[in-house]
Amino acid sequence: MEPFRRSGRGRITARISLDERDYLLFLLAELEPIVAPLPEPPGQDPLAAMVGISTADRPEDPGALRLFPDAYEDPDAAAEFRRFTEQGLRSAKAASLDVVRETLVAAGEKVVLSREQAESWVATVNDLRLVLGTRAGVTADPDQFADLMIEDPRVPVVETYEFLGWVQATLLHALYGIEA
Repeated sequence: MEPFRRSGRGRITARISLDERDYLLFLLAELEPIVAPLPEPPGQDPLAAMVGISTADRPEDPGALRLFPDAYEDPDAAAEFRRFTEQGLRSAKAASLDVVRETLVAAGEKVVLSREQAESWVATVNDLRLVLGTRAGVTADPDQFADLMIEDPRVPVVETYEFLGWVQATLLHALYGIEA
């Protein structure tokens, strides 16, 4: 994959191989159930459902918990905050994921994004990295995986995590001129 660049017309573009495109689509399919809006429980108040109030429980999956963390240390306050915010967060993440999937499917070997689509890409790639990083046990130590042996089962996850970091960095550079 080539780095994302801003075209003269303000579009964000990158060349991508069909294999890379298919791999990104696979990753999106893995992320989708984690960010999908929660189903409405039977008998839920229609007004509560309309304004996004849910009966969301604290996620058990560490990757989902990384995307939807507790806002407070107090379990009751955290549950109340989650009740009023998680459904909206899930809907926004799912909408960004849909944008990324749609642009990838339409891409062929060249991804062409508007500014708004590129921002959805940044958000979704960040979500993918957070989930993968949590599953691989990534910490702030830059040398954490320096001695990782090829047979370690975390190698593909770490390589994907690093690839997505590069994608995100080139997107940010193309969008905002931020040096990677």
